[in-house]
Amino acid sequence: MSLKLLADSYVELNIKSIKEITGENYSLCPEIKSENYIFLYCRQGSEKIIVDGKSVELSENDIYLININVRFSFTKGNYSILYLEFNGASTDDLLANSSFSKGNVFLHDDSHLGYYFYKIYHAYHEAEYLSLKCLGILYELFYELTKKNQINTGGISLQRRHVDLAQDYINQNYQMEITIADVAKKVGVTSNYLANIFATYLQKTPKAYLTEIRMEQAKKLLATHKYKIKEVGKLVGYKNQLHFSSEFKKYTGESPAFYAKDN
Repeated sequence: MSLKLLADSYVELNIKSIKEITGENYSLCPEIKSENYIFLYCRQGSEKIIVDGKSVELSENDIYLININVRFSFTKGNYSILYLEFNGASTDDLLANSSFSKGNVFLHDDSHLGYYFYKIYHAYHEAEYLSLKCLGILYELFYELTKKNQINTGGISLQRRHVDLAQDYINQNYQMEITIADVAKKVGVTSNYLANIFATYLQKTPKAYLTEIRMEQAKKLLATHKYKIKEVGKLVGYKNQLHFSSEFKKYTGESPAFYAKDN
C-alpha cells in the first residue's frame, strides 16, 4: 500500500488540499461555499476576505478558520495566504480542544503557528506527496493550538471546563425539555465528545447526569405534598406524565405515588 493510500484511509483527520492564494491569483478562487474546514494563514501583507457577506481583515501572521457551509471569497490586494482545507471524524473534537473552541475563528499575529503551515505546504508539494508527513504536522499544529488554549484558560483542562459548562447549563435548565444535543451545542462541542469527557470526569453519561438532577429535584417536590405527580413532572422537564413516572421508577425503584406516600 502506498503512503498516499494509507493516509487516505486514515479518516480521523484528512488534508484535502493546501495552496497559496495571492492578490494576483485570487480570481482562481471565486466565491464558494465551504464543504470542509479551512485554515487561512496570512503569511505576507494584509487581505480583506468576504465571509457570509461580511468583510474580515487579515494581517500578517493571522490565522482564520472557515467553518463548514460558509460562503467566502478573496479580493485583490498585496498578500500571500496559505489555504489549508481539511476534514475527518475527529476535526470537531480537535477544534473544540483548541484555540478555535466556542465559536472563535480568529488568532492574531502568531508567527510560531505559521511555521506549521509552511511545513505542511512544503511536504504537500514535494515531488512525491507525503500524506502521512502532512498529517503528522497537522496533528502537531492542533497540539500547539490545544496547548495555547490551556495557557489562555489559566492552565485549567479545557475538557474539565467543558464538563463544568455542561453541568451549569443542565443545572439551570433541567426544568425545560432540553436534550443532550442542546447541551453539547450550548457548550460548543459534539455530543460524542461530551459523552467521552463526562465518562472521564464524572463516570456517567450526560443523560444520566441530567436524569439525576431531575429526579433528585422531583423527590424534593414530592416530599412537600404540594404538587400533583403531573405537576412535578412538568416542573422537572417532563411534559408526559407516563414518561416521568417511568423514569422516576427506574431511578428510585418506586413510583412517584408510592414515594410521595412514604415520605
